[in-house]
Amino acid sequence: MYPTTTAPSPGTSRPAGPELPSMRYPLESFRLDNGLRVLLLPDPALPVAEVAVLYGVGYRSEPRDRSGFAHLFEHLMFQGAAETALASHTHQVQGAGGAMNAYTRPDHTYYHQNVPGAALDLSLRLESERMLRPRFTEEGLRTQIAVVSEEIRGHVLNRPYGDFPWQRMCAALFDTHPNTHDGYGSFRELRSARVEQAEEFFARHYGPGNAVLCLVGGFDPERAAELVHRHFDRVDARPAAPPTPTAEPQLTEVREHRYVDRLAPAPAFATGWRVPTWSDSAEYFVHLVLCEILTGGTGARLPRRLTDTDGLAFGIGAQTGFRGDTLGCRPSAALVVSGNLRDADDTDRARTALLDELALLADRGPDARELRRAAARAVSALLRDMDQTVNRAVAFGAAELHRGAAASVNEWADALAGIGPDDIARTAATLAAAGHCTVTVLPE
Repeated sequence: MYPTTTAPSPGTSRPAGPELPSMRYPLESFRLDNGLRVLLLPDPALPVAEVAVLYGVGYRSEPRDRSGFAHLFEHLMFQGAAETALASHTHQVQGAGGAMNAYTRPDHTYYHQNVPGAALDLSLRLESERMLRPRFTEEGLRTQIAVVSEEIRGHVLNRPYGDFPWQRMCAALFDTHPNTHDGYGSFRELRSARVEQAEEFFARHYGPGNAVLCLVGGFDPERAAELVHRHFDRVDARPAAPPTPTAEPQLTEVREHRYVDRLAPAPAFATGWRVPTWSDSAEYFVHLVLCEILTGGTGARLPRRLTDTDGLAFGIGAQTGFRGDTLGCRPSAALVVSGNLRDADDTDRARTALLDELALLADRGPDARELRRAAARAVSALLRDMDQTVNRAVAFGAAELHRGAAASVNEWADALAGIGPDDIARTAATLAAAGHCTVTVLPE
């Protein structure tokens, strides 16, 4: 079902101009006796089915001295189930004309398969087998440690800026272990991993009560529910570990962090604030529109000022979330503005310009045209993202997993479109007065 245009919810005040579209995806849900939550989002226009299983464990669930373990464990799950041949899971999905992958996020890990509608039974059977008992071997563990180590080299160590700004910003902006430790992991801690730790991690975090199964695509809901019961009812209930506390209060001081990157071709800066997430505050959506006002396109405030007028910086952008997860993370989150600098000494000038623009927005608010443009960009980005079946499945699954409110996803576009100038002014004033952290990258 495609997004439709509807009237705004009571109490909202949309920016003046053409009506922005809403999202109205049909949703059915139920829970199995073992605790597994199931979401069905049928879309008859699609010839394929997306099967996604989300588990409530991610980077921020890792214990001390075991950084990178959640990501390593995601790789281990591709060894297949104990009751099937090695790599049989992957071969069967690909043999049926499907594709599969998985991603570790800050607060959840998800596994997804995109298969022809006729292969839905196969896909559900394979995921249930993996939930029952995955394959853990010493050989498989050593192989996946080597694979993950190569990812760290390719994505962080041997890449200019190396996952900037999140890799350094999280450690500098936050204080607690869940938020500050390196989600990729260190080589030393990865090499120390043992099969027994994988067994323990699975038992602690991978029970059906800590998971959400989400199906999106061209399937009959009644038939899909029957298949879900057939394959997942056999998984025994297991106690799930409580979510790791990750919330931190608003920062009250100004912090600085500078480091040298031998591969960086130019200096760069990032300034970040601690902000609430979508799961604990409606204010979160105001931050998304504020990011568009500040950096959304060449006509936005900071590109005009820092690039066109002052000539200080280029490639200016802003994002809200945690380690790149915008709408699927638990508290805390961050709003981060970053860009490349023409001179290493211009960090203070760039940050001053950013704070000046926040002060102006706090004092005057955005004009009607500026706000309408920003809201339209934010809604359009959301709809483009949700057009991909895997993103739709993960969005609804994460909302159910972290908030118990999958249906709230259908309200996101309205929340973005209903933000008014007073909302922007209030949030800008909060940021302008709050503590923040600036990270500067210096070329060698």
